[in-house]
Amino acid sequence: MFLPRGLVPASAVAPPLAVPRVAWLCLAAAGVALAAWLATADLPTPTRWIVVIFALAVFAWCRVPVGEAYVAVAAALAASLVLPTREPFAAIGDPTIVFLVAAFIVAAAVGASGLASRLTLALCSRARTVTELFYLISGATLVTALVLPSTTGRAALLLPVFESLRGAVGRDRRTQIALALLFPTAILLSAIASLLGAGAHLVTAEILARSVGVQLGFAHWLLLGLPFALASCSLSTFVLLQRFVPAAERRRLLTLGAAPLPWTQRERVVAVVLGSLMALWLTEPLHGVSGALVAVAGALVLTAPRFGVIRFDEAVRAVDWTLLVFMAASLELAEALVASGGTAWVPGALSAALSGGATPLAVIVIVAAGSLLAHLVITSRTARSAILVPIVVGFALTSSGDPTLLAFVSTAAAGYCLTLPVSAKAVLVFGGTRGVTFAPRDLMRLSAWLLPIHLVLLALFAVAVWPPLLALVQVGGRP
Repeated sequence: MFLPRGLVPASAVAPPLAVPRVAWLCLAAAGVALAAWLATADLPTPTRWIVVIFALAVFAWCRVPVGEAYVAVAAALAASLVLPTREPFAAIGDPTIVFLVAAFIVAAAVGASGLASRLTLALCSRARTVTELFYLISGATLVTALVLPSTTGRAALLLPVFESLRGAVGRDRRTQIALALLFPTAILLSAIASLLGAGAHLVTAEILARSVGVQLGFAHWLLLGLPFALASCSLSTFVLLQRFVPAAERRRLLTLGAAPLPWTQRERVVAVVLGSLMALWLTEPLHGVSGALVAVAGALVLTAPRFGVIRFDEAVRAVDWTLLVFMAASLELAEALVASGGTAWVPGALSAALSGGATPLAVIVIVAAGSLLAHLVITSRTARSAILVPIVVGFALTSSGDPTLLAFVSTAAAGYCLTLPVSAKAVLVFGGTRGVTFAPRDLMRLSAWLLPIHLVLLALFAVAVWPPLLALVQVGGRP
């Protein structure tokens, strides 16, 4: 979802590049292309070109201040020219894209009804102390991840909640800074709970379906992601309270209670439709109706004339079309990489490098650490998964690992993006508000604790929690 007018940070608009920098970028890109070409000397020529295109796309996503969607479309176009037998941009009509379009329309209806803000404030009003308030905010934010398909959209939706609570927590500056940090932390780390939590999750699910035939539906993702999101958000909230809020402030009593307002007709309609959607998504293995069709039906109900809560054309304008174009193009690029055999090159090199006796735990730690640190150079969450997941899946196949497990580890780790202000738009939204908020040094201080904690947490889940859960359910006909 797009940021509301006035919330787009100035840093998001790239200034014109100076000529010397353009020259250096061109030289660096040429070096990347040459290195990729020479490193794949044993592969067929079309495969070498696909690897070069992929390497240049990664370089552009990391270093060139051009929109990720533009780079992805250009790379997908080049890949289609190299492999003309493939139908170009077939992913635009993929059910994953349809699912996300419908989910954005549903999210627009939720925002228009005011239901999310009502439920969040109602939950927070139950807090008796600052500590309880922080944990209730974290829990309420996690719930929004189940139905809203964009971390940026959730940030825009919860910003008024933050502004209304900022004064209620008192005048202690450290507590207000911690509250400002809590919202983007909970928004970003809770996203892994749901298939709709971030566009990167749909990219991962689609890559797994295309490359290894594993279907991760809404219920499967919830089973894997919700326990990790609960643990991640709880630990992060604990760290925030312990490291940023004085002990006396943590125990201070609050008076946030307010007289409940009567529910509006629009809120009732949205609540009923959301409950129905959740029930149908969770029971998809039983009734067999795809999540995309369920989402489209819900979107049509919420935008129906006279009955709906928002006009269809208004809801369509709330769709993040840039994200959708980027997802479709990145899926095309990933598909070209798989079809050409390019995914076997990097994983093969990794397998050779780790053939000296690397244990499964060591492989998990390497995948988790690399994915955790990827946000320092690739600011787009979806781009990180589009780059990492094909490589991780290919590596798992060449090393007899579990591609679903390693892909989920990588996706969960890539969702961590709290170190720098530019690491995520949700961080920019809350860091750019008027009044007391956090500074870049506060983010660095928080990340110094949370990043190693999440590395340990990912390793623990990958070894002890996720394998039994994957064995418990049949994912796409495979355990």
